[in-house]
Amino acid sequence: MVSMLQIRSSLATFLTRALLLYCGVQSFRSVDSNGWRSDNSWLVFWVIYAMLQYLEIFADFLLYNLPMYYEFKFLFYAYLALGGGATMLYSQVGQSLLKQATRNLAILAKHPAVEPKLTLAREQLQALQQKFAHAKGN
Repeated sequence: MVSMLQIRSSLATFLTRALLLYCGVQSFRSVDSNGWRSDNSWLVFWVIYAMLQYLEIFADFLLYNLPMYYEFKFLFYAYLALGGGATMLYSQVGQSLLKQATRNLAILAKHPAVEPKLTLAREQLQALQQKFAHAKGN
């Protein structure tokens, strides 16, 4: 027998996916338009969404056991996408976190143990790009 909790969480998950599909369509329309403000707001939404998805990886064992987690997740994403929450959250928290992370990654990339591996990865990527370009040309 399917419980009411399972039905609610399934419905909330469906609604969240429908909302993300809507956001994707709006992002596509925004890219095709001439307004940079619209592009910027959707870009900010996707940056915040990606950050939250990353954090969710580490907190999933706590979050998934919370009552009404999926319902609150849907409401929060709706607020981010439709209520201007993404822009507000980015300006108050996300921007400073991303700037700090970018500085830390730049420092890490210059570390003697990491730099040669990054150089090798770049060279391999360039070789793959050349192979793809060659194959596409034929």
